[in-house]
Amino acid sequence: MTVDARGRGTGRKRTRWVVGGGVALYLAVVLTVVVALLVPTARRMWYGEPYPTATPDVTAERLQDRSRWAYDLLDLPEPVTEAWNFLEDGSCHHRGYQYLAHWDEPVEGVIDLEHSWGVDGIEESTARAALGRLRGRLESEGWKLTHDLGRESARSTSLNFRYLHPKSGLKVNARWHDSRKGLFVSFHAPCARIPDGHPRKDEPTHFWHPDGPF
Repeated sequence: MTVDARGRGTGRKRTRWVVGGGVALYLAVVLTVVVALLVPTARRMWYGEPYPTATPDVTAERLQDRSRWAYDLLDLPEPVTEAWNFLEDGSCHHRGYQYLAHWDEPVEGVIDLEHSWGVDGIEESTARAALGRLRGRLESEGWKLTHDLGRESARSTSLNFRYLHPKSGLKVNARWHDSRKGLFVSFHAPCARIPDGHPRKDEPTHFWHPDGPF
């Protein structure tokens, strides 16, 4: 502090000290706000969006319901010769940038589910009509075509398409090939975390034969 001619303090040093302290406090507040905003963003970028939680039994029944729906819609001539009919779950990968560090490691307690079934001995004309009905219904219900993989040549013919339901994330793959005249359909549910306490939480992947849609 400086002193004037009468010996009184001018208070100039104190003013500088107060101003300097205010700037430091302001910068500390700004830094705190910036960190508070960046940390969640950084975590989200590293870990990605968390997987939703879903009970496998409910999802499996949902897929089988869809398979039964598709089977009825295809209206195949009876009796059918079953080729296969199974439910299977698989592992899921990490999300976000951590996938780069753990690309070969599945996420514990997170699975996807698929119900696949098929029949043999379906003639091409029957398959075309049946799959045409399925495509028409899928599109009328808002499913989006993701792949149209059908091929026709002098040597072979195959019909194959895949659709995605934007809201639920369900996928369907339907195909027919003239090599065995087999028509196959699979419904796939996206990855979801098994709820805590569920008996399958810590079990390995599964493969089992359901009762539906036949």
